[in-house]
Amino acid sequence: QDSLRFSAKRTYNGLAAFLGVQPFPTNTEFRRHNSQRGHRTELCRNASVHAVLQQSFAEEYRDLEAVLHAAAVDVPVALRLRRTRCDRAEELGGGAG
Repeated sequence: QDSLRFSAKRTYNGLAAFLGVQPFPTNTEFRRHNSQRGHRTELCRNASVHAVLQQSFAEEYRDLEAVLHAAAVDVPVALRLRRTRCDRAEELGGGAG
C-alpha cells in the first residue's frame, strides 16, 4: 500500500514490466479510490485486539517478506515495521488509535 500511496506510477509500471506489457503513458494519473478515511471499525481504538491480530498474522508477515525477497523486490518499510492503517494518523482523521 505504501508504494501505491507514495509512488503509484513506479509501482504500476513495475507490475506492467513483471507482466511483460508496456509501461503506462507518461500522462497517466493514478488516483486513490475506495479510500475512506477515519475509523471504520473499533479495531484501531482497541490496542489489545490490534496486538493479538498482529501476532496472529506474524507468520504471514514473514512469508510476505520472504516472497518479496525471493522476487528481488524491496520490502516496504510498513511491512518491515509491521505498521498498519491504525498507525497512520492521517488515515484515521488525526488520532492513531
